[in-house]
Amino acid sequence: MMAASFASCVESTGAMVAASRLSSSTFVPPSVFSRGVGWQGVGILLGGMFGTANGSAASIENVGLLGLTRVGRRKAVELWAFFMIFFSTLGKFGSLISSIPLPLAAALSCVLFGYVGAYCLK
Repeated sequence: MMAASFASCVESTGAMVAASRLSSSTFVPPSVFSRGVGWQGVGILLGGMFGTANGSAASIENVGLLGLTRVGRRKAVELWAFFMIFFSTLGKFGSLISSIPLPLAAALSCVLFGYVGAYCLK
């Protein structure tokens, strides 16, 4: 659990750096990173209390989509987050998302993860 938590904190920090670069915003100060990692630690602690087997991490696929679409405005991200929360509460939309074939979802994950990794190495 400790190794998974450490890995997810490192991954989330990389996702935050990549998201700030891709959205062409000002560089995020270290205090904001430490606050984000601290809140992620609280999430990992709660996940461990509820019996999950791994830590929580930022969605690197969303950062990849941010790089592909170049839509980094805060209002657009907030609207998309609202849609994601709204559709996740309705069972019919959840079943539509879960009907996506697993190989297709895995391929998208690999491509977008590699895209963010390549951008971070620039």
